[in-house]
Amino acid sequence: MQVLEFESQSVVRNFICCANQYSYDLSDILIAQSAVVANCATALTFDKKASRFELFTMM
Repeated sequence: MQVLEFESQSVVRNFICCANQYSYDLSDILIAQSAVVANCATALTFDKKASRFELFTMM
């Protein structure tokens, strides 16, 4: 019996790896990894801390 099903297993795998490497909020890391899988060049944010992560651009 399947308990959990994830939409994109590659995003979850990348998220887990990055979560151990970075001190950013987990939600920001998950958003960034989702953007990478969607071939986005950057993700826009209003969050100062998140904007320091290379995958985000401050608005």
